Amino acid sequence: MVEDVTKILNNKEKLLTEIYFDLQLFFEQKYGKNTVVLMEIGSFFETYEVNNDTHQIGKAKEMSELLNIQLTRKNKNIIENSISNPLLAGVPAVSLERYLNRIIQTKKYTVVLVRQKGEPPHVKRYIANIISPGTNFDYLIESSENYLVSLLIDCNHQIYSVGYAAIDVSTGKTIINEVHGTREDKTYALDEVFNLLQAYKTSEIVLTFNHESIDKERIYNYLEINASLHHSINKKRARINYQNELFERIYSIRSLLTPIEYLDLERHPYASESLAILCDFIIEHDENIIEKMSRP
Repeated sequence: MVEDVTKILNNKEKLLTEIYFDLQLFFEQKYGKNTVVLMEIGSFFETYEVNNDTHQIGKAKEMSELLNIQLTRKNKNIIENSISNPLLAGVPAVSLERYLNRIIQTKKYTVVLVRQKGEPPHVKRYIANIISPGTNFDYLIESSENYLVSLLIDCNHQIYSVGYAAIDVSTGKTIINEVHGTREDKTYALDEVFNLLQAYKTSEIVLTFNHESIDKERIYNYLEINASLHHSINKKRARINYQNELFERIYSIRSLLTPIEYLDLERHPYASESLAILCDFIIEHDENIIEKMSRP
């Protein structure tokens, strides 16, 4: 991901607004439509939108309404909005934390913060933070549980298997489970996972499907994953070698056993991969959370 984003940000042949929308598209594909890019431009953080006959992209209107700020255009003297003259909503950089809190407390958006460094004309921009409902530790008002959950879902002959991994981002408490249905109770795994989602206050779910033929809508309905619960689909699988490398680094494992064996996960491949996917997701957002993770 880092290489792709760096390539977008360092494109010298495009306007800054074009780069902005390339980032918006990239992160929408990764985290879903409720993604907001806030880019530092001088002394403001700005979000853009194009809404015309050719393009519909961006969240400037939504942010102006949510944050109670004026919606304008990059060049307000030109009525039409376009990629080069988008709709604009901006907040002063000195007040960013206050406005960011309002966005995060909706528990709806993934916010990509693009900061700047250097002085004109040698300004460079970089991804400073990616804040989602499950990784918003610095913006939590309540001290209650705030679990980020990874689900790896498989289905064979209509029998479901699920790997469950969860971390409370405020404490680092980590929970894992692996559940399998049976011929007699094909949806047993889904029932157990539904109970886990209710038992531990879940703010965000990362879903990985073992194959494309799994009926995603049925999963959403069965687990009651709807618009009010922030969720995204992960398409990157974690191979065994990568899982071992990741766990060795995160849990500082020094043993003759492989890290998967050390964590007693060798007989639980769904739970092991689900945990690795969860760790990968957290590292992309805020690597500091990893330091708090307890052994599952």
